[in-house]
Amino acid sequence: VYKSQNRLYSVDGLDRDWLYSEFGTVAMVTEIGSTGFIPDFKTNRDKIVKGLRKGWLYLLDRIFKATVTGRIIDGETKKPVEATYNVKGFQYFEGEKRTNEMKSGRFFVMLNPGKYSITFTAKGYEDYLFDFSLTDLQLNQDIQMKKKVPQF
Repeated sequence: VYKSQNRLYSVDGLDRDWLYSEFGTVAMVTEIGSTGFIPDFKTNRDKIVKGLRKGWLYLLDRIFKATVTGRIIDGETKKPVEATYNVKGFQYFEGEKRTNEMKSGRFFVMLNPGKYSITFTAKGYEDYLFDFSLTDLQLNQDIQMKKKVPQF
């Protein structure tokens, strides 16, 4: 039986965080064994795969449910805008910043059904506040950023 855990220690999940920030992907890190015993993969392959199957099947199913995704774009040119975003009330433990994927402008946030606010921030643009209700389905929403008017 495998137990899912999160936030084991301050450096846990660096690969997961990097993959999410860099590519918007959802990743799962699996550690087997303990400090005293690491089972041989060749000998235990079938048992390990069977034990992990439930987790990766859940992730494959979950990425299409209760998520909000879209592109962060310039409201006039429709070109991708580099931005950060923050879900109100969501705590980041290590000061992480969520950013969109640069080439396409795509962002992806996996949440539970409920009401949320996300603030999108980009240099040279007004902040964009997106309030929404999320069901158990994926919500697609492009965020059209408006350039700041220079103050004289």
